[in-house]
Amino acid sequence: MKRITQPLQVFLAIKMLGLHEGLLDSDRRVAILLLEHYNRRTGRCDPSIERLAKLLGLSERTIMRSIVRLVRLKLFVKVRHGGYSNRNRYEPNWSLFDDLRTRWKKRFSERSRSTRESSVASQPSHLPSDARVTQTYSSNQLKQTYLGGSANKEKVAHPSKTLGQPSNEASRVAAQRRWDHDLLQHFRNTANEYACAVEVIDKALAEQASDAELQRRGAGLELILRSIASKLDGAGT
Repeated sequence: MKRITQPLQVFLAIKMLGLHEGLLDSDRRVAILLLEHYNRRTGRCDPSIERLAKLLGLSERTIMRSIVRLVRLKLFVKVRHGGYSNRNRYEPNWSLFDDLRTRWKKRFSERSRSTRESSVASQPSHLPSDARVTQTYSSNQLKQTYLGGSANKEKVAHPSKTLGQPSNEASRVAAQRRWDHDLLQHFRNTANEYACAVEVIDKALAEQASDAELQRRGAGLELILRSIASKLDGAGT
């Protein structure tokens, strides 16, 4: 018997889409609308591209690009011609949504603990009456709490300089966005060719393109175009 998806599970999936760092605004809207079409009892989810475009006020090309990204990120599984009237069917990846929620709860908990105590150390100083007070801000120039500015010459690191560098995952997401945008611009006047190009890009090619883009700006698109040309040449022989 098919398991019935609970309303809370759909709600939490929408929450994870809102927090996902690798999605464009259009991707989130398309994903949420797919969840809106998802039948929790039957598992049916097969809205047409035209319907999605009309409901969101977006172009069909934008809908297609967003679906490609959602599938590439494994948030949804697309079953070609598996739905009603031979339309594509979309299956939310519930296990991934659960995993994202678990990771987010862990991250949220760790960040919460790290901010309970201030990272700025207090600095002892004296009033003219020699009464001891606590200097909490190094740039406070009031004479009563910072005599001649000589109480403490230590510099406090600016918060922006202590933040960690972007993670590898964030860098790869940014690289993928760049070559994805470049691909769209390359085929901006030929929608059919763009659709064919998207079909050629599988997970392995997407990973290779991101690797190339990380090495050099524009290399991701170049690799994809070479792969497409190679496959077309192979098909013609």
